[in-house]
Amino acid sequence: MARPPEHQRERAVTVLKRAYAEGRLDHDEFEARAHRALVARTPLELQFQLRGLIADDVRRRARRAAQVAGVALAWVFFSVFLAISFVVALIASHASAWTLVFPLAWLAVTALAVRSVRRG
Repeated sequence: MARPPEHQRERAVTVLKRAYAEGRLDHDEFEARAHRALVARTPLELQFQLRGLIADDVRRRARRAAQVAGVALAWVFFSVFLAISFVVALIASHASAWTLVFPLAWLAVTALAVRSVRRG
């Protein structure tokens, strides 16, 4: 079997570093796994050093994607509601100035949603 390419080794060490930074590996285990990843002779040996970490990484990314999707979906529903309300209020009030409340509320909620996604 061929030796794993250098970029795979670097990716494995990056995953190990992230796990160490998040507290999922202690220092000794991190050092041992990183060393074994760098000297791995087969891709299987390299993957073995990541055991238990890839699934956590995938779960974390899936949770983050679901959170972003939830914020986006709520924003879409709120935007449609406010757009319809704005048009109805504009027609009912014959273009009164108070109808500007709807676009201003939309801007405020959009700013909060963007801030929430960026902070997450």
